[in-house]
Amino acid sequence: MAVFKSSLPVRHELLGDIVVGIVGSDNTTIVDILTVDSAYGATPNGMPLLGKYETTPTVYDDGDAVPLSVDASGKLQVDAEIVIPTNMDVTVTNGPAGAAVNIQDGGNSITVDAIDFDIRDLDYTQDTIGIWTNTAKDGSGTDYQPIVDTDGRLLVNIAAGGPENVIVDDSAFAVGTDKVGVVGYLADDTATDSVDEGDVGVPRMTLDRIALSILDDGTNRLNVLNDGDAYGAGTGGLLVMGQNGTTDYQALKVDSGGALYVNTGVIGTIAETTGTTNLVKDTPTIVVQHDPAVADEILGITYGGSGKAQVDIYYGVTSSEVRKHTFYTSASNPNVIYTFPAELALAATDTIYVYVTNLETKASPASDFDGYATITYTTP
Repeated sequence: MAVFKSSLPVRHELLGDIVVGIVGSDNTTIVDILTVDSAYGATPNGMPLLGKYETTPTVYDDGDAVPLSVDASGKLQVDAEIVIPTNMDVTVTNGPAGAAVNIQDGGNSITVDAIDFDIRDLDYTQDTIGIWTNTAKDGSGTDYQPIVDTDGRLLVNIAAGGPENVIVDDSAFAVGTDKVGVVGYLADDTATDSVDEGDVGVPRMTLDRIALSILDDGTNRLNVLNDGDAYGAGTGGLLVMGQNGTTDYQALKVDSGGALYVNTGVIGTIAETTGTTNLVKDTPTIVVQHDPAVADEILGITYGGSGKAQVDIYYGVTSSEVRKHTFYTSASNPNVIYTFPAELALAATDTIYVYVTNLETKASPASDFDGYATITYTTP
């Protein structure tokens, strides 16, 4: 506090107003005391206002008179709420000690210049940045949404440019245009893992990368068994079908012991028609003839004789038969055994017979011999 040993001079204006100021010994004004809301003047006199700089600021009690605080450069340090006028640019910096700067937007928004905002200065232990996105592609929207969920996972909606092998469910596939991806399988041989209804699962494979598959229509399942495996009740199997000769398919049948019923190629009852006659030299003779009562299937014909002969097989509509096959026998090769490549179907209006001519050189009756023939067929 300043102590004056003499009284301060008092000046007054002609109009009677008292003007208070601090003057020196030469009556020169050192400090002007101005009236509130008065003119500042061209050259007012003032005095320096000092502040206190402390590396570690002193903590004062409530109601204490304290010196103004300045930094190491003499700049006045102020803790204040600043109201920023509209359209005004403000630069905010922290103090030399690196104290945090608290900025509140007052219910509006703060725009950060991306050029001056350096995320490398952020400290992950204390700094947090909330990033929001505009709902309009051009930024003109009025609604903003966070780009992460409550677990901090980035929210992504691929509108275009996503994986090319991703196709919408139940949509058409363009052959030669759309792409497909590689499928991965899980080696799951010993402790097969199951999934719940509605789950997505990875298909299985063996340890040597062979894909495992089961034929299943949702109700019945085909089980593949190894030789010697037990066949339990309810085990699914493959039904083997065979064509019945036309356009129909029939299931193969087995007996109660599992033995397969086999048709040896013959359908119906096997029967034979036999005949024998004396063959006179140079005289064609019918040895055996068959006239089906119903539709028969001719399987084959056999003939035997002790002499040289020509054997002809005739068949066709009765009384209009046609020679179809001719064979020759001799004393060293006296037999004919002929099997039709496919069963010969004869109707009840057809006839088949074996026609033999004795070709011996001696005169009859010395050259005559007996001929034997059989026609084998099946009948329904």
